Amino acid sequence: MNSRERVIRTLDHQEGDRVPIDFGGHVSTSIEFGAYVRLKKHFGYEMTKDELSLRPEQLQWGMPFVDERILRRFHADFRTVSFGAPHSPKSTEDVSEDQWGVKWRKSGIHYWIVDHPLKNVESVSQIRDHKWPDRFVTTGVRKQAKQFEDEGWAVMGGGGGIFEPAYWVRGMEQLFIDMYRRPEFVEALFDEILAVQTEYFKQMLDEVGDVLLVVQTADDLGSQEGLIMSPALYRKYLKPRHKKIFDLIHKRSSAKTFIHSCGSVEALLSDLIEIGLDVLNPVQPRAVNMNPRMLKEKYGRKLTFHGGIDSQRVLPYGTAEEVRNEVRETIKAFAPQGGYVLAPSQALQPEVPLENILAMFDAALRYGTYPL
Repeated sequence: MNSRERVIRTLDHQEGDRVPIDFGGHVSTSIEFGAYVRLKKHFGYEMTKDELSLRPEQLQWGMPFVDERILRRFHADFRTVSFGAPHSPKSTEDVSEDQWGVKWRKSGIHYWIVDHPLKNVESVSQIRDHKWPDRFVTTGVRKQAKQFEDEGWAVMGGGGGIFEPAYWVRGMEQLFIDMYRRPEFVEALFDEILAVQTEYFKQMLDEVGDVLLVVQTADDLGSQEGLIMSPALYRKYLKPRHKKIFDLIHKRSSAKTFIHSCGSVEALLSDLIEIGLDVLNPVQPRAVNMNPRMLKEKYGRKLTFHGGIDSQRVLPYGTAEEVRNEVRETIKAFAPQGGYVLAPSQALQPEVPLENILAMFDAALRYGTYPL
């Protein structure tokens, strides 16, 4: 059974030969630069020029594209195609302006927002006059996707959501004030972003929709303790727009819909399932109400869980044996009848010991073979 066949089975809630593994298929399943350098050194691989100088699409998050040799060593089943807006020519060594007009400043290996372009606007017309992204990079994407498919990999790709770009351009505090005090303003802002994302997903699906098994979206809606907005606000502003994106993906492809949403999001899972969500990432098990056994019992017939290996305590601070136990127990909770892709619950940080990275992928094969 190759990776593509394996992933199709688990997405259809069936058991294959083993639990699929993802490493680097999404920002949240990737690896921070410091940990990556140690990992490559362990395997005797030299850092390349591209890896030492992160490319524009990596600048915000500081994530390298994982070396294909390492993906194969860890039996990673997914390969991702990159499809996005061109990077702004205004970027300098320290400040990067993205396709939304948001400015990011480098601090360490990360870039952090230093300017929200719509922070001072007052009218709906000013929102509509903003220069929204309208060009997307497609060169070479289909060729790469078909190559991955021909090699038997599970191919995924995708983009963002509605809420995150909104607070990038407006600012988090001001956006929440607007959601309560200026609903017509927020509706206009979200509609402009939805129009951008709709065009993005249309172009992506026209290009590679027949190859993709999973189409990613992202909107962080949770914190460690609960939602970062009330369910009522989510249902008023975001749910109908998420539905339009999920409907578009399902209409134009046979791919599964995927959302990356950090933290405690259990309170919204019924809503997300109702509007067509298929795959939940990153499944942070130490967040409130995100216990794997409970999630599988309540939502396992409808959702595939993607992630789930604790990156808050066990991976950075546990022993290798604790990591193996974490992997075993997570597989026992999520993997019966399929519907689980094993990955860290957030990108591997520099403080994660090398032996814990190796233990996680070792245990994924050791405990993830069906029958469990």
